[in-house]
Amino acid sequence: MGDSEAGWQQVRRKGKGSKEEQKKPRGKGITYPNTSFFVSNLPSECSSKELREAFQEFGEVVDAYVAMKKDKSGSYFGFVRFPPLENVKEMERRLNRVVIGNLKVSVNLAKFDKDGSMKVYQYKQPTFVPHSGMKGMEQQWVNDKQQTWANNFTSNGRSFKDVILISRIQTTKKEIHLNSFRPQALAVWGNSVVIGRTKDFQSLCCLGEWVLKINGYRGLRYLGGLYVMIQFKDQLHANKLISETNTWEDWFSKLYVWEGKSIPYERIAWLKVYGVPPMLWDPIVINQLGGKMGKLLLKSEASLQDQNLSQDCLAVLVSDGEFIHEPITIRWEGKAFICWLVEDTRAWAPDFVNDVGPVPESSSGKDNPNVN
Repeated sequence: MGDSEAGWQQVRRKGKGSKEEQKKPRGKGITYPNTSFFVSNLPSECSSKELREAFQEFGEVVDAYVAMKKDKSGSYFGFVRFPPLENVKEMERRLNRVVIGNLKVSVNLAKFDKDGSMKVYQYKQPTFVPHSGMKGMEQQWVNDKQQTWANNFTSNGRSFKDVILISRIQTTKKEIHLNSFRPQALAVWGNSVVIGRTKDFQSLCCLGEWVLKINGYRGLRYLGGLYVMIQFKDQLHANKLISETNTWEDWFSKLYVWEGKSIPYERIAWLKVYGVPPMLWDPIVINQLGGKMGKLLLKSEASLQDQNLSQDCLAVLVSDGEFIHEPITIRWEGKAFICWLVEDTRAWAPDFVNDVGPVPESSSGKDNPNVN
């Protein structure tokens, strides 16, 4: 990527470059002829080349860049640039289905470029030729389109500062304002609550048996995805578990005392897979289909001994609340087959939600009779 490329400068490591170059002010309001997207939740080993290849199926990729640092949550991120797009929202929706490695990436329209300079999008309006009987409607059509484009290119963007500070700002058409609301959760639970993210789906499902062996355990709550909340008798027991890494490292990828902060949103989506041709009825094929939607948690058990080849089931981990109903094309030996992945909307929770009994409302009261 050369310095001559419009708007994007070569990123130098700290300490390199002349003082004059370092003192140059960052431009504001620079016009870019292309559309850039911010991409987060990248695998640690992801390169700029791999990032480019992952997005090439959606159109020409002008440039792709992976940052040399992580954001505050520990996630790797980067930027992907496309030529001017007429429907940014639709492209953003499609890009949010991309999976790199075992991770489903998160994509938003970038408000700032990788060098921190503000992006101002300018898009050429398509020529409008009104047919007979539409005189007088032309200007209204242009006004409406200008407003639509403005909404598309200025909302839901993430600034470079937002990325580094991991202030995940999300906007929706409807909002509620909780100006006078005072949360009670932290006051009731105190610092005796631990947040954990299990390593896999099997660990999540078997967690109910494991927690009963932990000293000071009071209750277990499911937060969605692979996240759980474990309540203890007091902060001392909570800290003790955190310090005993060998006790929980086989179960959790992360475990920490909750201080009232939010956690990344994720959920488990149960999918039905339709339309797989009989000659391609194989778990390898079906798992690849599921992997297009998110990280596979429960893989296909398809077998040549199956009697029902009309559908199969999978579970994937996703980071948005959008209902999944997606067609995917399989190409094999010069032929194309369209399959559908449709989400099963029936409620699901791990067995421990019903098996471990009610969770106490506060940390006061008698100890759990199942622990010492």
